[in-house]
Amino acid sequence: MKYQFGSGTVSDILDVLALTPEFANIIFADSIGIRLAGRNHLILVARFESKPVGFKVGYELSDGQFYSWLGGVIPEHRQMKVASQLRQLQES
Repeated sequence: MKYQFGSGTVSDILDVLALTPEFANIIFADSIGIRLAGRNHLILVARFESKPVGFKVGYELSDGQFYSWLGGVIPEHRQMKVASQLRQLQES
């Protein structure tokens, strides 16, 4: 399978969360917005056929430290190294 990786939005995160059973009715747009408000943050998204299938989000803490906060991949795209690739992009 061919995946595209790049910047994403809160909307992309919500699209993935809606298809990720572990996060059903646990994380909402409001809580994401509150967590990221006023912080330098990075949202990375994996897409397959232009649809978001995975994400990784983190933000800067004080003193230039970066906190990798949340990530997920929908079940149909697990075991395809999507999460690993998102992590590597985030680390770079």
